[in-house]
Amino acid sequence: MIPLMLLCGFFASSDNYAPYLKPFEYISPFKYSYQLLTQIEFSDLKAFSCSNSIVFPCDPLKIRFTFNEQMYLSVLLIAIVAIFLNMIAFSVLFFRTKIKA
Repeated sequence: MIPLMLLCGFFASSDNYAPYLKPFEYISPFKYSYQLLTQIEFSDLKAFSCSNSIVFPCDPLKIRFTFNEQMYLSVLLIAIVAIFLNMIAFSVLFFRTKIKA
């Protein structure tokens, strides 16, 4: 759980990871949950006091975060990762009980 939490993007941007850790962030449900909650929180840009001109738009999600997925895709990926991890856990428990029996 700890490596998945560290790779979710909350503590550091995904650009700061070592290249060999990149594939592990895609199986982390924390990554998609964090993206979804951040996108929901910052979807209303009226709270920011910055100039919303055409030349310099105020978009904190693009400035601070490097999210590639949209909101609906984050919800879908959370469900897919949760189902995938549950299937792995079920298969491991099933084969372990079969070996002991």
